Amino acid sequence: MQYDHIVSLDSKRRRTMRVMAVVAVMAYVIALAAPGSPAADAQQPQPWRCPIELSDEWVLAYYDDFSGQALSPRWRATAGAASVKDGQLVLSTEKEQAEVVLEKPRFESPGLRMEFDAHVPQGTKASDLSVFINSDWSPEGKTGGCEGSYLFQFGGMLNTRNQLRRTGEIVDATVTTQPLIQPGVIYHVTVENDCGRVRMDVDGTTLLKWDDQKPLWGRDQSAVGFYTWESTIVIDNLKVYHRVPK
Repeated sequence: MQYDHIVSLDSKRRRTMRVMAVVAVMAYVIALAAPGSPAADAQQPQPWRCPIELSDEWVLAYYDDFSGQALSPRWRATAGAASVKDGQLVLSTEKEQAEVVLEKPRFESPGLRMEFDAHVPQGTKASDLSVFINSDWSPEGKTGGCEGSYLFQFGGMLNTRNQLRRTGEIVDATVTTQPLIQPGVIYHVTVENDCGRVRMDVDGTTLLKWDDQKPLWGRDQSAVGFYTWESTIVIDNLKVYHRVPK
């Protein structure tokens, strides 16, 4: 009987120790997952930071009012037809798409912004009053400029939606269906990649925005241009800004 009593006490001690061990493990796991703990912070997606410290000021890097008699050789039409008419850049499709790329200068900064006035002529089918930045386009490349870029589509998909494409892939979170292009209306458009904070404004209102954890930038992602599909778009007063290193 005394032996049985000792065995019973040992069993109770072992059960108590097991319970205490389980409680300790659970407390440790909870502590690791608690907000603010080093482990929890390590598991959270960290915001992307500029690899270089940039000035707060946006500096004008390029301006074009298309006042010449012909389109500057800095520009190259990679699809469709691009020309200057009445002091404006006119980009028109010949089959399906039209694209024009600014070959020089290139813009390597992680902070890049384009501003311009644009419209689809009255009586023209509206579609894709669109612009791209941070493109990997090169004269030797086999793809169009918009395919390896941030492509901001205002009135894309035959004027049924607005959206951002990153290297060809639609960013679902940016898709909207209003507002859309009204032929004859002149819009002031701003697009920007500010160290991964990507956005498009139309007439001062943000049309789409998105935070990219792995932003496009640098020497291999430094071209800009315009794009349309089965339409004609007219561009004027183009300004390209960048943020320079401190």
